[in-house]
Amino acid sequence: MQAAAIAIDGQDVRLHRILSAMQALWYKETIMQASPTAISYEKGRYKETCGPCGAVFEVIVIGGPMAKSSQEQVEEYGCPECGQVDRCRGAEPPRVSLISKRTDGG
Repeated sequence: MQAAAIAIDGQDVRLHRILSAMQALWYKETIMQASPTAISYEKGRYKETCGPCGAVFEVIVIGGPMAKSSQEQVEEYGCPECGQVDRCRGAEPPRVSLISKRTDGG
């Protein structure tokens, strides 16, 4: 079976070459549009006690697709009880879950 040919700018171009090029472009676009969370992973999980209010909460840090990823940056998160801000390095804001409420009576 012979591949179909078309003329572009006066030259014959085989159909399978065109289809291959189109498939490669589609694949590249699909990968580049992928959500960062689709290729992210749990980089770390730890319990933290808030200094000002005494609340205990869990922080889950999300990492990029590779170690020391260029997608990672400084991300801020807050105490779920008083809003005290802290920072970590990750690919997206960390997930914060309250374990025990504040103890300062506020």
